[in-house]
Amino acid sequence: MCELHLTVGIMSRTALFQTLCVKGGTHPNIIARRQTERVESCPYVFHREGKRIKHYNRAWRTARQKAGLSGRLFHDARRTAVRNMDRAGVPRQTAKQITGHKTDAIYNRYRIVNEQDIREGLVQAQTYLAAHNLGHETDK
Repeated sequence: MCELHLTVGIMSRTALFQTLCVKGGTHPNIIARRQTERVESCPYVFHREGKRIKHYNRAWRTARQKAGLSGRLFHDARRTAVRNMDRAGVPRQTAKQITGHKTDAIYNRYRIVNEQDIREGLVQAQTYLAAHNLGHETDK
């Protein structure tokens, strides 16, 4: 059950606004800090004095520097989220709602396949073929 419901304005071209359920164990310090700065008339979790944050470049640069990730792009986090949800088996429609992607084509652009994914896919196929005693004969 959700302990806190937050309305979040996702910074993307889709301008998607969602209500997210955040469990108490997920970054409680961030949630507590945002609750103390809450403006009752403002629907956003992250805001500047009750106004929507439209530009976050300076804050993103500062956060990257403090985390020692100077070369990272904001969309790297989105790609990572897509990959993690895909690997975790989150249904595609659900993942698209979370990330704000409206089409499979755009979602697929964020679901980048790397060499590890290919190796894992080949191992899965080999395991399947071995378990079903397949692979020596051509399809009939």
